[in-house]
Amino acid sequence: MLVAMVLAAGSGCAAPVSCPSPQDVVAAFNAFEGDLEWDLQADASRESDDVVSVAVHRTRRVTDLRCTTVEAEQPTVACRGVLHRMSSRSRQNFRLIRTADGWRLEDHLNRTGT
Repeated sequence: MLVAMVLAAGSGCAAPVSCPSPQDVVAAFNAFEGDLEWDLQADASRESDDVVSVAVHRTRRVTDLRCTTVEAEQPTVACRGVLHRMSSRSRQNFRLIRTADGWRLEDHLNRTGT
């Protein structure tokens, strides 16, 4: 809800370079999904003596991308867009943080051990 209000009230990013491109968003989601897949695989392997395979459908592209800077939290942007995966699409609200390695998805799952 807060992200939607920030997007509605905001005027976009201060400069085009301060907003992620669609390719940046796909890379951030794929990095997050890769980490999630690794964690799920490790958990499944610890809990079973059987061979377990876990696959997470990766984000292929993003459309209708809208981002705005979060004033109090530089270098964070609040975004929304349509994520396209294997055979599904979903409208998502998300926040990205700019790091030295590029954009990364803000992790709200509070996973431990990472």
